[in-house]
Amino acid sequence: MERGRPKCHQYWPIMGDELSLGNGFSVTCKTEQADETGSFVFRELVLCDTKTNETRSIQHMQYLVWPDHGVPSDPN
Repeated sequence: MERGRPKCHQYWPIMGDELSLGNGFSVTCKTEQADETGSFVFRELVLCDTKTNETRSIQHMQYLVWPDHGVPSDPN
């Protein structure tokens, strides 16, 4: 939040929860692991076609320390 307005929205479910996407699809967060520096969170999400029970594993990486304006000063 900045000045009472949301700056971004969480578009994935929290660890252990399932998010229904409609049209017979859902996403579940199976694992969540922060790196040792606290800069990233790695997640395993599972996309499921609830009509056919077909699933796909998705690796999600969230960068936590992106600057408000511009880009990170160091790629490491």
